[in-house]
Amino acid sequence: MLKFAMNIRFIKHSIINGARQFLENIPKVFQANKQSKKEERLERENQKLKTMVGELTMELKKRLVKFQRRRSSAMEASDRTVLTIIRRLKAEHPFWG
Repeated sequence: MLKFAMNIRFIKHSIINGARQFLENIPKVFQANKQSKKEERLERENQKLKTMVGELTMELKKRLVKFQRRRSSAMEASDRTVLTIIRRLKAEHPFWG
């Protein structure tokens, strides 16, 4: 009977200590899980942004190539003519802007 009472007492203390440890450490479990979920979300968002930056960079490069191809010698000559007129007007009327 004494042995039985001692076993019951040991089991009771084990349960109480286990419950105490569980309650003390439960925030750590959820905090670690929350942190990893946050990190996963940030990683997905980071990957999505990297993809967007890559796509926008490629689109910009395509547009630059198209823009550079469009400039013909006739356009450059026209631009030089217009630029000459602008410079002459600016010299004649410096306060116009």
